[in-house]
Amino acid sequence: MIRFFDREYVLMEPDFLAEPSWLVGPRMIGTVLAMDYRGASAALALSVLEAYDETEGAVHGADTQRLGHGHVYVHPYDRSGMLAMDIVCGPKGRASSLLIREGIPVFGLEAMARRRSTDPAADRRIRTRAKGYEKILAKGPCNVGEAFDIQPALDGAWLFDTPFRVYQPVEPIVDIEVGTRINVGTDAHLPWRWKWRNPPAPARSETAA
Repeated sequence: MIRFFDREYVLMEPDFLAEPSWLVGPRMIGTVLAMDYRGASAALALSVLEAYDETEGAVHGADTQRLGHGHVYVHPYDRSGMLAMDIVCGPKGRASSLLIREGIPVFGLEAMARRRSTDPAADRRIRTRAKGYEKILAKGPCNVGEAFDIQPALDGAWLFDTPFRVYQPVEPIVDIEVGTRINVGTDAHLPWRWKWRNPPAPARSETAA
């Protein structure tokens, strides 16, 4: 048992992800994803997620997306070329995953800010650590990828092994706003986007759990 944001958390078991993404999605809000990667430890509480599944037209259908629940699907997001990260759900052979759209810093704030500041064109608020910068640190799929320093080598990695740790809240988050996915050209009507309506403030601890 461990505490984040004054809530009790436990390590997640792989079968938590065994159902298709659109069923798993709302239960994943508030999950804490931690990484010890490339010389730094950092963690985000997942606050906005979107589901993609082979039963609709916006899914990528990549081989990695079909590995079965508990794997990581890393891919370029939109036309930016920057990397985003999905959590694969459902049985092997079924293309089903959750795109991490936003996260709330749990620990490793400075490590994530440093990663987000390396590009000369990086957001000035983050480069200068302006007031409130932590709220935008992992806002958007590419920013999540950059904060975690996601690399192509992680595509297909097992989420329940190094460098990852995944914690689920003992009491599920129920304060969730349901909506439609962003930047989707087909099947845009599906209510497959979940947002933590009133999330806690980002934590400033640099200590790994």
